[in-house]
Amino acid sequence: MTAAMKTLLGTIGAALALAAPASAHLLTRGIPLSELAATSPAAVIGRVAQTSGDAGARTVALTVEESVLGDVAPGPLRFALEGHHPPDYAVGSRVLVFLDGSAPAWRSRQTALDVVEIPARPAEREALISAVRGYAGLRTVRERGERIAQLKTFALQNLASASARVRHEALLDLMALSEANPFGAQDVAQVTQLACSPETPATLAPGLVVLLAAIRVPESGPALVSVMKRAASSQVRARAARVVGARRDPHSVPALREALRDPALEVRLTAQRALEQIDAVQRRS
Repeated sequence: MTAAMKTLLGTIGAALALAAPASAHLLTRGIPLSELAATSPAAVIGRVAQTSGDAGARTVALTVEESVLGDVAPGPLRFALEGHHPPDYAVGSRVLVFLDGSAPAWRSRQTALDVVEIPARPAEREALISAVRGYAGLRTVRERGERIAQLKTFALQNLASASARVRHEALLDLMALSEANPFGAQDVAQVTQLACSPETPATLAPGLVVLLAAIRVPESGPALVSVMKRAASSQVRARAARVVGARRDPHSVPALREALRDPALEVRLTAQRALEQIDAVQRRS
């Protein structure tokens, strides 16, 4: 792996800390899916046939059904688990395993947080496979700025993925990329639309508000106000009101006063607290 790729993956890995307040429903993250895909020579879908060994030297027997990355033949495959807190694979489960090394000495770096179970719904399964292959394609892009731009575009697309795992991984990748600030007005508009849409899952939409707050472009402020007014979810409107109030911007007072007439009590209460905080700041200054 090149030094540039390590730098990018290190940036991606910061997503967990950045996104922690985004939503209680966000995945607890181990190794990002994007990193596993970009640094693993092979990845396979298979059914767990057997596990053996102790905590220090565990191996898993897998019946490979499909090669997602690399060229691994269907059939039996055995791999070792390395690192701390290895997965506790259940016999009979269908999983996506990222492999390092080569046959017959395959091993997996995945931890218990990185287990990827194969969804039952075909649309979710195909979305997961497509995302993994897309992330893997980033390893061929050598220029750092272009790699970041491609990851941003890909992650924004994946916010609407049929796979819940892919959606939340995309959100965390975008949160990490906020440090590099590759976003523009069009990106803000796309995230705003998703945050407001009634079709956006409740497990994702609140995190989009935090993403908007992390994006450092002039359009993000008006976007948060728009979400506070327009989001289909009262939880999302309340979160937007909290973020708008936390910015202590006197220009947001009219919008917060308007939110006092919101049909949802949680939004009205949040807007009231935000107005009180802004008023306290103004009185002290």
